[in-house]
Amino acid sequence: MKKLFLLLFFAALSVSTYFFFPQNSDEITTIFGKEKIDNPLVKDLLESPIMERIKSIDQSGVPYYYGFVPKFSRYEHSVGVYALLKRYNAPLNEQVAGLMHDTSHTVFSHLRDLLFNRGNKDDAYQDSIHNWYLKRMNMTELLARYDLEIANINPKKLEFSALEQDLPGMCADRIEYNLHTALIFEMMDEEKIESILEDLHFDDGKWYFTNADSAEKFANLSLHFTEHF
Repeated sequence: MKKLFLLLFFAALSVSTYFFFPQNSDEITTIFGKEKIDNPLVKDLLESPIMERIKSIDQSGVPYYYGFVPKFSRYEHSVGVYALLKRYNAPLNEQVAGLMHDTSHTVFSHLRDLLFNRGNKDDAYQDSIHNWYLKRMNMTELLARYDLEIANINPKKLEFSALEQDLPGMCADRIEYNLHTALIFEMMDEEKIESILEDLHFDDGKWYFTNADSAEKFANLSLHFTEHF
């Protein structure tokens, strides 16, 4: 009975977060600055309900509702990952995968991992339902207009090494949310973030720094959030 109540509770919250917000799909604003959108596929995705929904899902999940962290939506994170991949010349499919990688997150983000991980501690719940969710949200038809399938933009594809890598390797997903979290906690400003990005590079499937000071600053962010957040 308790589990049924939880399921109904989260289902109701899922519906309540499905809002529509006005936006200009010709340009997005990220922590890296404004990004002009000139690709019709990306424009269509930005205007889709699947991206609108994650504007109401907080990156931190439950801690935000207790006032522990500033507001930071999954949408803000996702467009930041897309901008980062575009900046470092990742293939378009990988950029799109980065834009869409968190769209299957449920209410309160990773809380669902505790409820429905079914003993699998390696994959987040939202990763396990990602392809299914995109299909249910009619992404098959939208992607087909651009000769793509859902499988082509799966963020876990091995060739998408700029977007996702196992720890301790860096990846666009973790780079963005570490820098973004540093910004909202006022540990860094946009100028310092830009300085780090100027020393950050991606080649041959690996992210690396060409300046030890920038590398140390970024590493210290990750250590700080691991210990305190």
